[in-house]
Amino acid sequence: MLKGHFRETNISKAKMDEYFAFFDKRIKNLNVKPQIKYIRLGNKIVRIESYIPELTAVMEMQLSYCLTDNADSYDSILYLWKDDVKSYIADYAQEADNLFYFPKDQPNTFIKFRLYDDSMIAYNQELKTCYSSMNDVSTTAIRKLGHVLAKELYQLAKAPNQSLVHAASVGINGTGVLISARGGGGKSTLSLSAMLEGFQYVSDDYLVLSKTSEGVYTYPLYSIINLYPQMLERMKSLKAKYMYNIPWRPDKWALDFVPIMIALSQDSKWMLSFFLKCVTWINLLLNRQRKEKPLFNWFTLQSFNWIMMMIKIIIL
Repeated sequence: MLKGHFRETNISKAKMDEYFAFFDKRIKNLNVKPQIKYIRLGNKIVRIESYIPELTAVMEMQLSYCLTDNADSYDSILYLWKDDVKSYIADYAQEADNLFYFPKDQPNTFIKFRLYDDSMIAYNQELKTCYSSMNDVSTTAIRKLGHVLAKELYQLAKAPNQSLVHAASVGINGTGVLISARGGGGKSTLSLSAMLEGFQYVSDDYLVLSKTSEGVYTYPLYSIINLYPQMLERMKSLKAKYMYNIPWRPDKWALDFVPIMIALSQDSKWMLSFFLKCVTWINLLLNRQRKEKPLFNWFTLQSFNWIMMMIKIIIL
């Protein structure tokens, strides 16, 4: 079964509602009390009902800055539970590894069955409700997802005036720059380097952009940073206390950002939001450089220093 084999099917709203009712019934039949969390996604608040303790633990680590136990109100809801997805779509198992259902008149309402890892994600636009289930809920399997719940949070953050994007943001005095790059292009390296040089920090990889009458603002999301081993040569003092190796990704290390900020007495440098003054595109770290050459050679260091200097000039 190939991971990229999709089968898309347009179905009626009535059929979609049957699926959503089926998911609600599956959740109700769990007969256990969920762990309730709330997460801030830009200008939205999402209620999370998790029936997977292992997933909740990873959420609390990766989303610690935006996650809370209480909220006065919320805009949408996310259900998380363990389920054998293949058991109720077994007839399609040989046709495709991704089944995508959607109604014509509701483009943001969908159901996606991912048979290759026995999981499912669905979104009911009318009720602002997201469903997500998986069969393998081991900590290792959940951590292999990388940034946990990225697909779910992308859907829940979406609005006419905001979206979750793959980018980084740093700045000074509450005014910042959006840093765009391909995966592995240097967003995380530049963001962490800038923070250690005194910049304020919002995110290194995923963030929420929100447009207002005043301009565009960026909001933080994840509280971890994934780095390549060569980064440790520049930040040896961080390794022992704050970094840990990722067993299934020997080419990467993860950094828990919150303890670093507290230890460096720089908690105020992690901003709740930034007013964006400009956008920049970087492509400093090519794949071959990451794997075959020292990351911080003279040229790369000078490039980062030059970029940080230019950001200061633009912002100030």
